[in-house]
Amino acid sequence: MKKYLLLLFFSSSVLAQTEYQVERVGSMPLIDGKAADKQWSKIGEVAINDVIAGHEIYFSAIHDGDNIAVKIRYPDETENREHKTLEWDASASSYRTGSKREDTIVLKWPLSPLSKNIRLDSDEPYHADIWYWKSFRTDPLGYADDKYQIYSKSPSKKASRLRSIDGSLFYLQRKGDTGSSAYQTRLILEKNNLKEPKYEHRQPTGSRGDIKAKGLWQNGSWTIEFSRKLNTGNSDDIKLIPGEEYLLGLSRYEIAGRKPNNTIQEPYFGAGEVGELIKLFISK
Repeated sequence: MKKYLLLLFFSSSVLAQTEYQVERVGSMPLIDGKAADKQWSKIGEVAINDVIAGHEIYFSAIHDGDNIAVKIRYPDETENREHKTLEWDASASSYRTGSKREDTIVLKWPLSPLSKNIRLDSDEPYHADIWYWKSFRTDPLGYADDKYQIYSKSPSKKASRLRSIDGSLFYLQRKGDTGSSAYQTRLILEKNNLKEPKYEHRQPTGSRGDIKAKGLWQNGSWTIEFSRKLNTGNSDDIKLIPGEEYLLGLSRYEIAGRKPNNTIQEPYFGAGEVGELIKLFISK
């Protein structure tokens, strides 16, 4: 495994990049979050600073010619496996959404090879493929959510309004791939318990079920393993080809363009952002 540090200045069009070579192996590791398989033992990792969380995210990856596997590590003092748990409010005779938020990690891939800045303040529009692991909503079934972002100057319903570095107005759309996610909102019409999960799990389908992922929290740190076909055949997924280079951004928190919210357990949930990018070269 070869790794290099390529230092580029931060500007409206270019972000600092760390280069990483994705080595080819004979077989894929078991995706269980333990990362104990021999395939990882000789593979190095790179550290990328999370600009919002204020700590480093450790990245490594391998492929077997048909599939790619990614390993992510990052420090976290507590294991959070609840998300928007419903809490009974007797005064209103209804449930309200609680303050707890699940632990997450986001991998953000620009779908255009010309995109050099995939932050939420970019001066150029872009589309991005999103691999979004969620400790409560997707991890129990062994998946990551497969979504995409459209960052453009064209207004649309439910899009977040953002300002780029040069002050231009942009709109961020966040959409799920075709198919069903690994979870759905529960419909609760009357009081059951004082606390109820807001979501229930289901088997993901279609392009939204492309990414296997599993996380394990131990001793103040998460390890999450991902696996996906290099080429899923779906138009809403990035196509990874051995011998080619790709950019990748990482974020500890959901990248939704929201402001920090001090009323929830994790104030930066939804306010995630990518900083330094990883420039991947996939070995033949």
